[in-house]
Amino acid sequence: PVLRAFGVTDEGVSVCCHIHGFAPYFYTPAPPGFEPEHLGDLQRELNLAISRDNRGGKELTGPAVLAVELCSRESMFGYHGHGPSPFLRITLALPRLVAPARRLLEQGIRVAGLGT
Repeated sequence: PVLRAFGVTDEGVSVCCHIHGFAPYFYTPAPPGFEPEHLGDLQRELNLAISRDNRGGKELTGPAVLAVELCSRESMFGYHGHGPSPFLRITLALPRLVAPARRLLEQGIRVAGLGT
């Protein structure tokens, strides 16, 4: 997809910048017991859930979830200063899939060997 960023120069001229190759992503805390071997299963199950969901990208010709990575981050919500904890970085094909993916994860997705 192409991300369009809008702005104004110092002289007050409106500008639009087309950013090619950007894939939208979001972070979510990894569930307890999540290991790197669960990444492929989560990606597959989230893809299936998005494709079954009526609010997703019906015009998609490929997978909705491009990648799921396990990384270490600190939550900016309710900061406690305990240091980094495991997070999942979920990269999607379209920006409009972020909200449905988040909602589906909040509702729970069953991953083999992990539960929901």
